[in-house]
Amino acid sequence: MPVFEDLLPEPYNTIIMDLLYELVQWLSLAKFREHTDTTLRLFEAATISLGDQVRKFKTEVCPNFATVDTPREAGARARRKAANSAGGASKSSNTGKRKETKGQREFNLNTYKFHALADYVSTIRRLGTIDNYNTQNVS
Repeated sequence: MPVFEDLLPEPYNTIIMDLLYELVQWLSLAKFREHTDTTLRLFEAATISLGDQVRKFKTEVCPNFATVDTPREAGARARRKAANSAGGASKSSNTGKRKETKGQREFNLNTYKFHALADYVSTIRRLGTIDNYNTQNVS
């Protein structure tokens, strides 16, 4: 993808290009309208490879770059914090081992999005491809 080539210096560029390749491959398999046993095996392998590449990105690239909230994210975080403190919520959303400084954020793999990737193949085996159903309530 030319727009991402040489965006960062090596070795980060290679890691990001490999991650982008894995993401495109995984997404392409996820969007198939019909799967066979062979494509599902490929999808399982792509999921494992994507997980490995995302973890490599987190350990080898992310620590070398300071990332911060955009003004929109900072405003949303402040509004959420104000609403939680007004509602009496005392839970802290920062449960990570490393403390983040104000506005600075760390790439978080402990989200439902990443956890759910492993369920795609088994869900397709049980329910069919993802274009065959939705999660809307029927009225």
